[in-house]
Amino acid sequence: MKILLALVICVVCLNASAEKGSSSRVQVNALLNNAAVLTINGNQQMIHKNAKSSEGYQLIKITTNSAILLIDGNEQEFQLGAAVTSSKAGRSGKQSVNISRNRDGMYFSTGTINDVAVKFLVDTGATYIAINSILANRLGIDYRSKGKANQARTASGIVTAWQLKLDKVTLGDVELLHVEAAVIEGSFPNQPLLGMSFLSRVKMQDDGLILTIEEQR
Repeated sequence: MKILLALVICVVCLNASAEKGSSSRVQVNALLNNAAVLTINGNQQMIHKNAKSSEGYQLIKITTNSAILLIDGNEQEFQLGAAVTSSKAGRSGKQSVNISRNRDGMYFSTGTINDVAVKFLVDTGATYIAINSILANRLGIDYRSKGKANQARTASGIVTAWQLKLDKVTLGDVELLHVEAAVIEGSFPNQPLLGMSFLSRVKMQDDGLILTIEEQR
């Protein structure tokens, strides 16, 4: 079977039983044409598409950079290169996200803005969540009428930026409401920046390889 991608490591902690609230540690070792090699709680196994692991996780789809599993009736997509701690037993406990540092020393992770999927660059040097106006339009954010116009300096010069609050922002299962953001006119930044308006409201721990972000509530 031809391997689509070289062996990768994507450590994901996820819930194995919603009723019991227990969790399993899953490591994605390789993606193949119609199967994925996983290590679950130390037990390595190859799961073919539409088949289930011994824990009952069903592999329903494989893409070039992710595997989608059906767990307790919920589809969960696991991106390569990011480690996500997820609990589906309910939101009574604190949710957390573990993000692996990439080769360039930066932290990227999938999340959502107003329930639309995006890929964030974690940026402690950014005051707010920063997105460009092209993405804002795609997300349906009416920044011109709801935002306050200011000036921002970019590589292209001085541009207009609108400051406003986003209704909901998630990073993995970490969720915050009413988060300050800046929508910058044009195509900068080309990657949504997860700035301090989000990060100052969570707990962060960086060991040099993994950045852990945890809800404070």
